[in-house]
Amino acid sequence: MGSSAGGNLAYHVGLRVSEQVSALKPLEIKGLILHNPYFGGVERMDSEIRLASAQTDFTLSLSDAMWDLAFPVGANRNHEYCNPMIGGGLEGMGRVKAVGWKVLVAIRYGDLMIDRQMEFAKGFESKGVECKCCYGDGDHCTEYFDKSKAKELCAEISSFFSLVNVVNG
Repeated sequence: MGSSAGGNLAYHVGLRVSEQVSALKPLEIKGLILHNPYFGGVERMDSEIRLASAQTDFTLSLSDAMWDLAFPVGANRNHEYCNPMIGGGLEGMGRVKAVGWKVLVAIRYGDLMIDRQMEFAKGFESKGVECKCCYGDGDHCTEYFDKSKAKELCAEISSFFSLVNVVNG
């Protein structure tokens, strides 16, 4: 599981681990939980344009600046670590299907990246991966500041654990 940039990291680590599942025995991974995964891309999505002037601490210019600081020299927001739909992204999602994992993507309606997150979830579904999306009001990682939203997220995660049979098996 990971939140924001941690959701992006959890996804990429998950892809690498999915190639070497047998090496992890006796550990068995059942799924990925990606809470407001932090993705981007060169071409703006409708949500980035629509929510660019929203009153939030997480602005489009802040997001762009953070990506610019993180990239290798010469890279842009279409780097595979930023935009999972670029290059072989869908093939990687197919590996998640092959190892039988399920995916939970937690999405907030006020998140600049909602369109990217929904496209990302649809990518899993197109590869036959069982991908559950949970939606809620608020902006990027609002659960850190709003206890009621945190309780909602915890309930979704608990339900997901039941789905992947982690709690009882």
